[in-house]
Amino acid sequence: MKTRSLLIMMGVVSLLFGCGGGGGDDDGLPDDGEEVTLGSYAYSISAVQGNPFTVTLGSAIIGVDPGNTITGTVELGTSGDVGFTDGDNTFLTRRNIATGSTFSVDTELGSSPALGAFDVTVAEELAFFAENPPTAGALDVVTTTPGPENIHIAVVNNGVELSLNSGTPEAKSWSEFDDLLDGAAPDWQKRAALAYQALKFLYIRAFDIVKVLELIDDTLPSNNP
Repeated sequence: MKTRSLLIMMGVVSLLFGCGGGGGDDDGLPDDGEEVTLGSYAYSISAVQGNPFTVTLGSAIIGVDPGNTITGTVELGTSGDVGFTDGDNTFLTRRNIATGSTFSVDTELGSSPALGAFDVTVAEELAFFAENPPTAGALDVVTTTPGPENIHIAVVNNGVELSLNSGTPEAKSWSEFDDLLDGAAPDWQKRAALAYQALKFLYIRAFDIVKVLELIDDTLPSNNP
């Protein structure tokens, strides 16, 4: 794997991970310099200067360009909530990827022809709980090469429904959807699976970066610039 760009996380920074609440003055306001953890944060993910993030698999190179920023919100809970924690009693519970978020995928950057190039748009807000698959939302995948082709991915109970050019939807469980890239599925279904996997990869890696920033902040001496 190699990358040609740095993902930027705006608005979440290290407050998302490991932040504790605090006391305050008698007027209820926080003391100067005291960290305050809010109940929710907005975020955006984009590539620096529009350069795509790339993954190399053998002779194939897949480029993923956030282009128009991927945006959304995350909600934080306390130790009594169900979610996941990094050990400091701060939980990331619910999160979403907002309607209108877009990115592009190009699988033709290497020497091996693959699945063409396509644009992905969040048609309906994707809603997640903790690190589980989304419980609601939809993606539209429009091919640029080969084309024309319009794929709709709708989240349903325990999986997705896939449709090509407004045709009859085909239901897939999450495990079946994840396995499409490795099987004998039609190319349009593989493009659908790759679109979701690319979004999930970008999303998870962006939040991993936030965790690393928090780790650096926690472990470096305070006098180390």
